[in-house]
Amino acid sequence: MILNDVTINGNNTAGASIAGVANLNVASTAAANQTVTITSGSPNQLQFTGQDAIQFSGASKLSVATGSGSDTFNVAPLASTTVSVDGGDPTPPAAPGDTLLVDLTGTATPALSVTNSSAGSSGAWTFGGQQPIDFAHIETLQSTADLDVTNSAPGTVAENGSLTYTITI
Repeated sequence: MILNDVTINGNNTAGASIAGVANLNVASTAAANQTVTITSGSPNQLQFTGQDAIQFSGASKLSVATGSGSDTFNVAPLASTTVSVDGGDPTPPAAPGDTLLVDLTGTATPALSVTNSSAGSSGAWTFGGQQPIDFAHIETLQSTADLDVTNSAPGTVAENGSLTYTITI
């Protein structure tokens, strides 16, 4: 039997093992700051700090929404499951507010698309070979700059002389 949607609500969603669900929706109403970790594996795992992990497989979409705290989402892209995170409140200018950190290890062609509004940032990370990570109501995103700066000029430069840097992106 395949269920189309399963929704888990509340502050204690831990210890579950779920398979064969098309859409898995997890919502926490906690006002305290939370850390949510989503890891790739067999099975994949969702874990709120201080709780047991929820193991899941076969879901085409995992949606996670948190309460009004300044929450942190640590997310690894998944092979066959689209991940959607919603930080909820607080809204900008809260700092750091809700934070999204994406594990780019082993990803191919990661690309970030962001739209900023008074409710926070929304958008998506996309990858070659993995499903996207969609997000909404996020106030802090990790830096996406991957620069290598090299001084390719001589060790010393006279006043009014030229200094050359090579920047690789």
